[in-house]
This record gives sequence, C-alpha cells and structure tokens, in this order.
Amino acid sequence: NWNVFGSFGQAESSITQTGNVRVSAYQAAIRNNQANIFVPDGVDPAVAATYQVTGAIDGIVEQTILSADMSGEVAGLSSPWAETPVNVAFGVEYREESLQTAGTGLDADVAGFNQAPAISGSFDVNEIFGEAKIALVEDKPFVEELIFDGAYRYSDYSSVGGVSSYAAGLSWTPKAGFRVRGQY
Repeated sequence: NWNVFGSFGQAESSITQTGNVRVSAYQAAIRNNQANIFVPDGVDPAVAATYQVTGAIDGIVEQTILSADMSGEVAGLSSPWAETPVNVAFGVEYREESLQTAGTGLDADVAGFNQAPAISGSFDVNEIFGEAKIALVEDKPFVEELIFDGAYRYSDYSSVGGVSSYAAGLSWTPKAGFRVRGQY
C-alpha cells in the first residue's frame, strides 16, 4: 500500500477590541479637570472619546504538508516460530508552518485588553519514519501470539535541529481473550 498527498491550509482572523483606554490621554483629561471619575456623569462623552481606543488584531496562519508513505507485508520474511509475515511502514514528510499577526491601537500606552505587537515566525521540518510489526511466536503452548512493535522517526526542524523519537513494545496473548501488553 502506498500513499502520497499534499495539503495547504490558511486561516485568517480579525479581532476587534473595544473598551480600551489610552492611559496618557486619560491622565491628561484628569489633570485638565476634564474627567472626574468620582462623581456620576463626571466624564463628558466627547472627552471620553479622546482616550477610548478600539484595537484590532489581524492574523494569518498557514500550513503546508507534503507526505509519502508505503506499508505492507514483506513476503517471505517471518520469524521461524510464526507464519505471519513481517509488516512494515515507512515514509517521509515535509511540513511548513507560519504565523503573522499585526495589531493596531493596542500598544504599551493602552490599558484594557492585551497589547498586540506585530509578530511573525515560521519553521519547517523534514521527517523520515519507519514502523515494524513482527509476529515472533504463534500457536505454541502458552503463546497463542507474541508480537513486537517498533517505530522510529527522525525530524529535522529549521528552528531547533534534529530530534529522534522511537517506540518499542511487546504484546503477548497466552490464550484467546487474554492479552498482556507493554510499550516504551
């Protein structure tokens, strides 16, 4: 069995935040006796409009994936104590992720919601992986089935370099309906 695919996704977001206050303008209104927060209606709506800020955060997230894999039985390769052929899967994958955001009206002088400095970043990763499922023993006394599973993946990130991950496990079925598994 084989599989080849590519995928591209993009999500755009736009968030508007109201109810923010430009701190320096608010302090100036208090110093100039244009705003008195200690009395009802102590702030003229026209004065309040000078320090109220509506902010916006716009962003774009993109992801690109290219992948190919193959899997199946390896004809003629099996344990001497089992009939089931070795099953393998292997493949390669490339992923690229990026993010860009830009905020307007939400800087260090604004109180209310989060500041929104413009940020952007991206990384890509090249990966290779393989898996194997090997029936070690079948149809023997106290061992209806003993199976080894193993997997390995090497990932090379543009941001942090190469990393490896792996797994290994055994599954023992002494009789039908009872199974013991261990996985690392």
